[in-house]
Amino acid sequence: MKTKQLNELKKELETIITLLEQVVLPSDLNPIERKRASAQNLLHYIAIRKIDVSGLQKQLKKIGASRLARSEDHMLQSLYLLHRLVCGLLNVPDHLKKQKRITIARAEKKLNKNTKRLLGRKSRVKRVRLMVTMPSEAANNYQMIEDFVVQGMNCARINCAHDTETEWIAMVEHIRKAALKHNRFVTIAMDLSGPKIRTVLGSENLKYMTINEGDYIEIIDDSEPILNIEKQLRCSFPDIISKVKPGEHIYFDDGKIEGTIASVDAKKIGINIKRCKINGEKLKTDKGINLPESNLGIAGLTPKDKMDFAIIAKYADIVNFSFVNTTEDLEDLFQLMEFHNANNLGVILKIETKQAYNNLKDILLTTKTKTNAFGVMIARGDLAIEVGWQNIGRVQNEILRMCTAAHTPVIWATQVLENLAKKGIPSRSEMSDINNALKAECIMLNKGPYILEVIQFLNEVLRNEESFQNKNEAMLPELKRLK
Repeated sequence: MKTKQLNELKKELETIITLLEQVVLPSDLNPIERKRASAQNLLHYIAIRKIDVSGLQKQLKKIGASRLARSEDHMLQSLYLLHRLVCGLLNVPDHLKKQKRITIARAEKKLNKNTKRLLGRKSRVKRVRLMVTMPSEAANNYQMIEDFVVQGMNCARINCAHDTETEWIAMVEHIRKAALKHNRFVTIAMDLSGPKIRTVLGSENLKYMTINEGDYIEIIDDSEPILNIEKQLRCSFPDIISKVKPGEHIYFDDGKIEGTIASVDAKKIGINIKRCKINGEKLKTDKGINLPESNLGIAGLTPKDKMDFAIIAKYADIVNFSFVNTTEDLEDLFQLMEFHNANNLGVILKIETKQAYNNLKDILLTTKTKTNAFGVMIARGDLAIEVGWQNIGRVQNEILRMCTAAHTPVIWATQVLENLAKKGIPSRSEMSDINNALKAECIMLNKGPYILEVIQFLNEVLRNEESFQNKNEAMLPELKRLK
């Protein structure tokens, strides 16, 4: 690279460094001391993402330097090192007066420490932890849970949207017993159900409705009679009828059925079905309803959540907070934790709406004001519908990057090896998804008849693949032929 180009590169680096050095924590934010550097680095990362540095990255590539693509957790330090490198190539002194900043080594240690505080020790053979969702039968099947523990489950997830307090406690007792027997450390995470809107079929005897493209169906208020059980249903949150508008999209069962709201009156909404499986889709009770364009005004904590939290505070290590959208939702959770004297409980924030994604910076900064261990779950099921299928790939990577900048562990969730869990054979796209999941600190597995095989298989894959991928860094171990 010519001297003129190097001088231009030096000037551009100095401009960006000056921009980042002027970034200060908000005056109303008071992070605890050990989290202050992480909060500052997050703001540095956000600041640099507000400008286009693609041209700078291309110039850095020409001198064989870091292109900032893997510098989220130590932004200012990387810029200082690059400036020093360019000054060396120009044979001029580096006169920058450097601010205190987080180093590369310290950033890695922070994330590892935060992950250990939340999810426990990693195994000796792999970095990424495994969180396994407990099926209902685990309450009466100790052997099932013991097998999960033996095969490498690091965290057990109990979803309070299903089963009852009796089953939850039985699962906890099985998990603790199996972990003690095999000298394993297994954390227990319990999900608050959150304000999930779900289907309710018009008859208890009806197992499912068959929905076809082109159908017209209705969601009926609880006060109205169901006249056609094949085309009318209710929902668990009937207030949506007064909050939606014609033209807005509606999705059922994780997006398997897509419709448009055609009409709204005081007692029902009419829906035109625009897309579903060619031969029709079976819609059952208790399936999710998503309205990503509607302003539903639903808060993060429901009355059921507040009742369930009493059990979570007593038995769990971690609470999984569903549908957190704003910092106000977080404050509601903190008040609940204070009331139950559960201030040491770990917290995993489930990011599953467009609003939560847009507010993620402020949500992460708020976590830096508390002593708790925090993590973020990329809940891709609802999130994909909320942000649009065309955006989910970019959004999940942006969440990963932002959390890395905040030294916050990430849990990669929803449909991981689902084909293998349900049918016993993985798909090719699922294997590609695992490579993406290596960018996270933990992978969450859902339920299925082959879940034990999934745990075994995934542990083997992680042991093999982690030498090729460390977070978002591609590694280059010795190239070997397959046997």
